[in-house]
This record gives sequence, structure tokens and C-alpha cells, in this order.
Amino acid sequence: MTLDDLQKLAGEGQVIELNVLSHEGSIYLVEAVLDDRRYMLKKNADDKSPWTFSGLEVARNTLKNVPLETINLVHKNVYDEIGPSQEHSSEGAPEMRLTMPLRP
Repeated sequence: MTLDDLQKLAGEGQVIELNVLSHEGSIYLVEAVLDDRRYMLKKNADDKSPWTFSGLEVARNTLKNVPLETINLVHKNVYDEIGPSQEHSSEGAPEMRLTMPLRP
């Protein structure tokens, strides 16, 4: 999914949630959730790899014209340091999730 695709679908109300996925090594990816399907943001339709960002604010700045109010910062904790009280994602790995405004 490209940024233009995301803006169009969000404007039509089809985007259920928008996630910034935080990975080790300061790599951030953007994921859009539509009707229980997940799409990674790409710079253009020909890209095979997702668009990577160097930080949360870089991603938020890129997404500032997307007509959504909130975005989720998601970090999957593969070491399960939080313990059994932490909710687990559908893949079984615990995750930390913070919902924030898309635009500061």
C-alpha cells in the first residue's frame, strides 16, 4: 500500500487502525489494518519491501495528511520481560501498544 492509497482509503473510512511497528535497531514500519487484513506502507507500488522510518516522529510527519486522528506505536517484546499479565498478540508474542494522536 502506498501513501496515496492509504490517504484515499482512510478518507473513505476503510482504515480500522494505523500502527507504527517499532523494531530493534531503530527501524519503524507503518501498517494499516483494513477489514482484518494488514498492509505495510511502501514508498511506491513497485517496492517489494516496506517503507522504513528512522523514528516515530519521522513516520508521523510523513503521515500528517492522512485523515485519521490516532496512530498506535506497537513494540513486540520477544523476551516477554513484562510477564503473564501483558496481553499477547495473535502471533503469541507479547506487545506494548500506545495510542497517540497522529498529529502532535
